[in-house]
Amino acid sequence: MVGDRFSHLISQNSGKGNAVKWLLKNYKLATEKTITVGLGNSPNDLSLLENVDIPIIIPGLKGVHSGLQGRNWQVAEATGCQGWGLAVNQIIEQLVNG
Repeated sequence: MVGDRFSHLISQNSGKGNAVKWLLKNYKLATEKTITVGLGNSPNDLSLLENVDIPIIIPGLKGVHSGLQGRNWQVAEATGCQGWGLAVNQIIEQLVNG
């Protein structure tokens, strides 16, 4: 699988989406609502974004990666770590202020 800057050699049973499912299964508290947020910038993040409550696309310098276009997901307002930070701050603000 090829990401933005790295190639990943993983089995079919591995992946970011499976990791999210495992985390929810093993860490979910029965008394609290768990809200999951995933941020990704390339097709190797697709399974992660498909398995969270709030998927956010981090655009590259040329915009949203073609492999992530056409989805009704939030797109961060900036690229890279700046976009990541802005998106996370917006989510926290929404959750705190309702």
